[in-house]
Amino acid sequence: MKPQTVWTLFGTATALTTGVLVRQTLKRTSRRYGFEPPLNPDEPDVRWREALAWGACSGMLVGMARILGWRMGSEAMKRARHHPKGQRVLSRFEE
Repeated sequence: MKPQTVWTLFGTATALTTGVLVRQTLKRTSRRYGFEPPLNPDEPDVRWREALAWGACSGMLVGMARILGWRMGSEAMKRARHHPKGQRVLSRFEE
């Protein structure tokens, strides 16, 4: 694989993983404080305010987590390229 392909796969995996973890944590935290996140905003019993607040909050936090995950993946790849063991592992994927 090309080095760019390896980075794209690794960066995407870290971004998705952090996004999913933050979304699940946000759901658990909101339930702990008595707010049930709306599963479907189209349901008639979901108020506009709840749907918009949940969408804005979860969108912002998941977006930030994805950016942080992408950056952490970038830093990990840089460290791996400068470390002998990391170079050996990356060379297996990049061949």
